[in-house]
Amino acid sequence: MASLHERYTTIQPKLSEQLGIANSFAIPRIQKITLNVGLGDIKGNEPLQKSIVEGLGLITSQKPIPTRSKTSIAGFKLREGDMIGYKVTLRGQRMYEFLERMITYVFPRLRDFHGFEKKGLDAHGNYSFGLREHTVFPEIPFESATRPWSMQITITTSAKDKAGAEALLEQLGFPFTKPKGETK
Repeated sequence: MASLHERYTTIQPKLSEQLGIANSFAIPRIQKITLNVGLGDIKGNEPLQKSIVEGLGLITSQKPIPTRSKTSIAGFKLREGDMIGYKVTLRGQRMYEFLERMITYVFPRLRDFHGFEKKGLDAHGNYSFGLREHTVFPEIPFESATRPWSMQITITTSAKDKAGAEALLEQLGFPFTKPKGETK
C-alpha cells in the first residue's frame, strides 16, 4: 500500500481536472493537523494531566505544549494565563503518517461510525472534528487509560473554499457520509 504522501502525488492530476486548476502549485494540499485537548474540570488533577501529556505524546510522537487562557472569565473561574489544555501541531511526514493511521486504524475502531459529515468544513477549506475517546488509537493500551478524554482535530488545507478541501480529503480516502439518496 502506498503511503498517503505518495497517494497525494498520484491524485494531483485528478484534483487539477476536478477543480479546474491549471497551476500545479495552486492544487489544494494539507498544510497541518492540529490536535487539541481541553482540561475542563480536571485542571487540578495532576496525574490525569500527566496521562494526557503522555497519551498525546504516544499518539503523535511529539511533545504537546500547554495552552493558556488569554482572558479572565469569572463564570468559568478562569484567570488570564491559566492552563486550559494541550495541543500538538503536526506538519510534514508526521502529519501524513498520522492521517494515514487515522484513516486505516482509528476510524474503523470508532463505535457506530458511518463517516464524518461535511458540515465540519469551514469556508476557508479547513475540516474540524472531535473524538470522544482517546482509547481508539492503537498506541494507547486500553488498560492504562484511567479516564477517557476527548480531543478536537483540525485539518488545515491550502484550499480556498469548501469544494477544494472536500475534493482533496475525499481523494485521500477521508470517510465522509453520503447524502441520502446517493449511492456508491
